[in-house]
Amino acid sequence: MIKLRSFWVALAMGCALSIGTTSCGDDDDDDDQPKKEQVNKEEAKNDGTVMQEVVKNYTDKGSNLLDQATSMTSDELKQLATTVVDYNKNKDNAEWMESFLNSAAKDAEGQKAAKELLDQSLAQIENLGVDLNEITSQDLLDVFSEYFEGSDALGEGKDAGIAQGATHQDLFNAVYEDKLAAIPATEDGLLQMMGVFSEMTEAQQRELVSVALAWANKSDDEAWKDGFLEGVGLTNPESKQGLKDKLDLLAQYKDILAAMA
Repeated sequence: MIKLRSFWVALAMGCALSIGTTSCGDDDDDDDQPKKEQVNKEEAKNDGTVMQEVVKNYTDKGSNLLDQATSMTSDELKQLATTVVDYNKNKDNAEWMESFLNSAAKDAEGQKAAKELLDQSLAQIENLGVDLNEITSQDLLDVFSEYFEGSDALGEGKDAGIAQGATHQDLFNAVYEDKLAAIPATEDGLLQMMGVFSEMTEAQQRELVSVALAWANKSDDEAWKDGFLEGVGLTNPESKQGLKDKLDLLAQYKDILAAMA
């Protein structure tokens, strides 16, 4: 899992998409070949469909996986992990690749982007010294689950924010008033916050990254954010505003936080 954490760091620092996988259990019996090809074509089409929105956001906005995964649902994250696994398994299969790219994007630019995203990701994993044949989609999901709760799990509105904030009371009781409250929510204060972050336990670091990602995902849901601040348990209005300002700042630098975790 340590090397997979290194994968997360590479991703968080702005490196395109990611993951590797296993090519296990393929039966080489010639009698099974027609059935295998038929399944692979359908698989390629489904995987390409999953990539459509990822490619569009990448080509239109330059959004890397970290930005996009922030607002993905749990099911979308699972589908993406499966897609990357399938791509690694079939990347040398011309017929599968053609079906995949045709489904991922209709234009040549989009198809090129889809391939580049996945090829770069596999290369990054190999450069980390991870054996691609030992990586599964569940491995990727396990890493993501430490940071992403899935946008569907966050809910909408004040009540959902209160419920979410309540799950992080222990974290902010431990670190906010004593270590973070006095730090200004400015660019200069960011360096001080990073210093506090580096002194937290590994579990606290992962939780704070998760909070920053959730906060970024809910940037347009002011009711949710107000509820979150209430749910955290800070009763002082000044403390609540201070935490809001800091979370607004940290959400902009979620990639740096994730790289430090």
